[in-house]
Amino acid sequence: TLQTAYRPSLNLEKKLKDGHLFVADYTGFSFVQGGTYLTVKKYLPTPLAFFCWQKNSYGNRGELIPVAIQIDPKPNSPIFTPRDKPMDWFVAKICVQIADANHHEMSSHLCRTHFVMAPFAIVTARQLAQNHPVGLLLKPHFRFMLAINDQGRQLLINPYQDGKPGGHVDRLLAGTLEESLKIFGNAYAEWSLDQFALPTELKNRGVDDV
Repeated sequence: TLQTAYRPSLNLEKKLKDGHLFVADYTGFSFVQGGTYLTVKKYLPTPLAFFCWQKNSYGNRGELIPVAIQIDPKPNSPIFTPRDKPMDWFVAKICVQIADANHHEMSSHLCRTHFVMAPFAIVTARQLAQNHPVGLLLKPHFRFMLAINDQGRQLLINPYQDGKPGGHVDRLLAGTLEESLKIFGNAYAEWSLDQFALPTELKNRGVDDV
């Protein structure tokens, strides 16, 4: 289906066989019905986005190129490609950006960068000597982190109230505050130190082949 929708000069079957076709799957956000802001309804797309690895003119470097997007992955739902009308393709890419922004903020950033590291910051200070090599390596990364996390709880994930500070997640992200916190909770439930060590995560994602 993708091959017939895309330009014939790009052999997507060969790209898939060579391991050069990738997918970003946001269908796990289907539980988000959307919040409201100033009485306006918000909406979170749940697209499937397909990317192809293409070499470019910079030696052995290359880039990921979007080749197809299904905004609402259901049977017979349309697939958009660069061959569609420019505005249709633009809107499809915007939907991916919206989904990715919500994923990044609540999952990759808030959960898996800030909050999962808080226990490590505490035990590093408590258990390692001040001159321990690992402690010295981690110290710059942990500086101010607990204070930032506390501010995040007070200003990012607090309910939005007009005229009061904070409430940024409630106001800016697509879901209700409860739905955004569920994205966070799901990300935390799936996180484990052994699986998210960088070499293991690269392997699990299928991008460890240099």
